[in-house]
Amino acid sequence: MKKLPKQTNIIFSILSKGKFISERGKNEKYYNIIKRYFDDLKKYFLNIDYELETENGYFYFSKTSINEQDIERKLLQFEKFIDILDLFNSLENKLGVGTTFSIAKITAECEQHARLKEKLKKIDLEGKTNYNKMEKIIAELEKNYFIELYDDTDKIYIILDAYNYLIEIVSKIKIN
Repeated sequence: MKKLPKQTNIIFSILSKGKFISERGKNEKYYNIIKRYFDDLKKYFLNIDYELETENGYFYFSKTSINEQDIERKLLQFEKFIDILDLFNSLENKLGVGTTFSIAKITAECEQHARLKEKLKKIDLEGKTNYNKMEKIIAELEKNYFIELYDDTDKIYIILDAYNYLIEIVSKIKIN
């Protein structure tokens, strides 16, 4: 095994919380480090029961063993993400990796179309106004490293590569 990068602890700290490291965004430097040391990091993390995974421009951990409670928790969390993806895919300008947007613009579009307003209402997050609700949706996505603040002055967000994880998981869901 090669020498591990000095940022291994930081990378572990991010990924072990169920977060992602994307090719774009603030964690781009860690993405490049993982890419460079991928095989060594994969072996190292496997020793502590974490599988380092790579997909479409992002890295994440999967557990080599998972208990029933973890599965149930993940399913409940995904229920919310499915509704959020449905809302975002119903917008006039669909949101995808690399897309920038503002909360105000999305909220305005939701308020103009009854169908979007209903989808926003369906998402189980508290908020006195649609704008407040959208802030909570964005905070949830940001907390999970699917988006990040791109322009602090104008409050513009960008969709990160890890957003593809949501899309890929949802596309694998089969309803009988």
